[in-house]
Amino acid sequence: MVSLFLERDFDIPLDLNALRQRTQDHLPCWQIYRVEWQESFLSYDGSSLYCHFTAPDMEALRSVLRTSGSGYRAMWQFEPHPTGEDEAGI
Repeated sequence: MVSLFLERDFDIPLDLNALRQRTQDHLPCWQIYRVEWQESFLSYDGSSLYCHFTAPDMEALRSVLRTSGSGYRAMWQFEPHPTGEDEAGI
């Protein structure tokens, strides 16, 4: 599994309830492509969303977005670096 970061913009701002509903609506598609949500950050005004996912590869997340009709501004793969606590086994 790889770590992926996604940036999205919305012409009509989202609130947390709308974001939760969109997530629930497309959950079966995420499961098919083995995409797992890790965390999201919605801008205060609801016009931008930043998400962290894990997936088998970048194409799996692209497939979910295509199937759900969701666009995105940018997407990239990254490798999280361990913190000092992770290295110490805490």
